[in-house]
Amino acid sequence: MIISNRICIEEGCNELGLFRNMRVRGGARRYARCGVHKSRAAMKASGHYTTLRKDYCENIDGRLGFKCQVIIMDKFIQLDADHINNDHSDSRPENIQTLCKMCHPMKTNKQTKIKRNKLEIVVALLDKLKYNDPIELLKQLAKESKL
Repeated sequence: MIISNRICIEEGCNELGLFRNMRVRGGARRYARCGVHKSRAAMKASGHYTTLRKDYCENIDGRLGFKCQVIIMDKFIQLDADHINNDHSDSRPENIQTLCKMCHPMKTNKQTKIKRNKLEIVVALLDKLKYNDPIELLKQLAKESKL
C-alpha cells in the first residue's frame, strides 16, 4: 500500500494533498492539492461565479446602510459572492458583489424582512376588502406602496 506525504502545490499552503483511494491501481495516494485548493481550482476552471469575488467586503462603502469594519485575514474563508438581485441563476459580473460573513447574513435578513412586510400589507388589504373588488385592491396597493 502506497501512501505519499505529498504537500499541496499552492504557494504558502502546507496541508497534505487530498487523500484518494486507488484500490484498482494497488495503493492509496494523494492529489497535488489539498481539499480547499482542489475545489477552488475546479470552480475556477468551470467559470464559477465565486471567481468574481474581490479581496475585500464591498460594504465598506456603506451600501447596506452601515459600513463594514471587518478585517479580512483569509478571503476564501471570510468572503462570500452574493447575488445582488437574489436571483441565483443570474451570475453576471454586475450582479455579483463580495460580502464578508458578517454583512452577507445581515443583507439577506434585511431583504427577508422587507418581503415579509410587503406580504403583511397585501394580506391586510385582502382582509379589509374581503376579495370584493379587485380594482379597489389595486388602488389601495398603489397608495400603500407610495408611503
